[in-house]
Amino acid sequence: MSLSRITTPLLKLTVLLVALVAVGAGTAAAAKLITGKQVKNRSLTGADIKKNSLGPVVLSAAAKSTLKGATGEPGAKGADGAAGATGPSDVFTHRREEATIANASTRTVATQTLPPGLYQVTSSLNIRTGAGGKTQQCLLRTGAATDIASHTFPQSGGDRDTLTLAGAVTIPAGAQGADAQVRLLCIVDGDVADVMNMTIVSTKTTNAPVTTE
Repeated sequence: MSLSRITTPLLKLTVLLVALVAVGAGTAAAAKLITGKQVKNRSLTGADIKKNSLGPVVLSAAAKSTLKGATGEPGAKGADGAAGATGPSDVFTHRREEATIANASTRTVATQTLPPGLYQVTSSLNIRTGAGGKTQQCLLRTGAATDIASHTFPQSGGDRDTLTLAGAVTIPAGAQGADAQVRLLCIVDGDVADVMNMTIVSTKTTNAPVTTE
């Protein structure tokens, strides 16, 4: 028998034995892998964990709250909201276009009702009489007969005058009817008069209700 015939089978057997030993060693190493039960709690640090190997699902809520990326671009402007309701005002305005006063009579040509408070009131009007017009008087009044301001002026027939009356007014708490009103009156002694562009502007100077004894 030649040496070459003996050597070849022996070489094959040797390779097979080496492979079997390697497989057995790998199996033994696998059996000795460390599990979580064998690791002491809090003993691992960030250096022991492979970078980018943990996803957000394994992070606690506290850890997730610390994650913050770069600030994004501002978003588009939203649509404008609806206009709000008109708030309370301290200025009350009343206007009336025109009124006619019969011969030798008194007439209220403008009336403004106010809530309780202290007010500075300013009123204005234009007045014109017919050909037989005589002395006239206009008054700014509150309550039944409390005059705030008045003006008497002679007037020739057909003349037209502009008048302004002003004064302070107190509207008491609980006032009703005439007691809660400011009125503009005119008195004609003679011919019919036309009154135009009547305006009453009342500006509240305090929000506190006013009481009277």
